[in-house]
Amino acid sequence: MKVYIMVRDGFPYGMAATNRVICYAKGLIANGIPCEVIVVRRTEVYGKPILNLHAQGSYQNIPFRYIGGHTQRSKSRFCRVISDWLDVFRIWKFCQTGTESSDVILNYLREDRLNWFILNAAHRNKVKVIRELCEYPYGGKRECSDKTLKRIFKKFDGFIVISEALKKVAEKYKSEKARIIKVPILVNESRFEEGTEKVDVGVPYLFHAGTLTEYKDAVISTLKAFIIAVNEIKIPVKYLLAGPVSPHKKEIEGLLYEHKIENRVIFLGNLKPSEVIKYQKGAFLTVVNKNDNIQNRYGFSTKLGEILWSGTPVITTTVGEANYYLKDGESAYIVEPHNPRLIAEKIIQAFSNPEESRKIAEAGKKIAQDSFNCLSQGKRLASFFSSFSF
Repeated sequence: MKVYIMVRDGFPYGMAATNRVICYAKGLIANGIPCEVIVVRRTEVYGKPILNLHAQGSYQNIPFRYIGGHTQRSKSRFCRVISDWLDVFRIWKFCQTGTESSDVILNYLREDRLNWFILNAAHRNKVKVIRELCEYPYGGKRECSDKTLKRIFKKFDGFIVISEALKKVAEKYKSEKARIIKVPILVNESRFEEGTEKVDVGVPYLFHAGTLTEYKDAVISTLKAFIIAVNEIKIPVKYLLAGPVSPHKKEIEGLLYEHKIENRVIFLGNLKPSEVIKYQKGAFLTVVNKNDNIQNRYGFSTKLGEILWSGTPVITTTVGEANYYLKDGESAYIVEPHNPRLIAEKIIQAFSNPEESRKIAEAGKKIAQDSFNCLSQGKRLASFFSSFSF
């Protein structure tokens, strides 16, 4: 038996989705299940820095390959369309001739076109196909129709879901025989090896890494909370943000200028994963501000696990799966969403009571190590996948 993890995101270097795939693979391999990551199309955009140079290789003992033999996309739109369709054909052929009936495909894709090709080709070869659900289907910006979900979901042999809310979605639309396992956010513990240095900017700081958008991470609301808090905190404190340029750039600049705190909010741009960990470990506090929307209600923030594992206290909201694991005042600071004033009060509380903050961070770290360890969760995954091999 072998597990093939099919992805469309860059590998082995990428964002949260790539990190979760690495955790799946590490957990399975550590528990005796061989696996390989198959990237279904070229990922590196022409004219932009290339993160993934090699179309085949091994990363942290995880074998991977790009199905088309190249990582970089063409400058020509016509050539991109042709190469994408050729890769679809290669995936279809691989599912039919490159797999055995005892193998399992973990589908980490979103597009129905590829889903249909993979399902039909794999099932012809008696290969089981598992769908991964780490967010609401089709991006989470709107609810999907029952017809849309039932048409595709009933074809899968099983589901890996990241939250109770997504488990209910899978249960509603799956076939009678399909199986489900819930696997929470996962942390690759090797990224937190002892001795990893911390970033010191001379003053205590809050840190955020990720998309700088209002919909997903409520970046503007968090900045408003920071503005309220710094007017009451007596010690100097900064807010460091890492990630691509925000679509709200002008609004953010206006907000900082209006309150005269431009020197307290630092934008770091895109950081390497190793650099993110260093900043995270050096932070006094982190805010994971989740608004109440479809994406956040059904999802489970991957970065929350790494924040907790790093030993940094976190402020988050009552929205989403995190509340099954964390308790306000014990392992995190938790507030109602859409309320900068409440977040500001927690920021002030953390700086006013550093000993309480330290204990909350320690409790959060223990929860992360007990519940989000990719190796221990890999044991559950190995048993789940083994049940599909006849």
